[in-house]
Amino acid sequence: VVKVFILENTSDADITISEIGTVGRTFTDRNTSSVARVMVDRTVLDTPVTIPAGEMKTISYSIRLNYPA
Repeated sequence: VVKVFILENTSDADITISEIGTVGRTFTDRNTSSVARVMVDRTVLDTPVTIPAGEMKTISYSIRLNYPA
């Protein structure tokens, strides 16, 4: 699964991203209106990404699950 994010820095200062993650939802009981958010992946980047003030960057995020053969 590959997700592509376009991030725009609308601030006056550079922003540095050093980690990225994905969040899923789970139901906490049989009542479908009771939802909890859970982090299913957190990745610390080997090389942080800096988005200069007023600029945009595209980030591709993928997760690979290696199942036993």
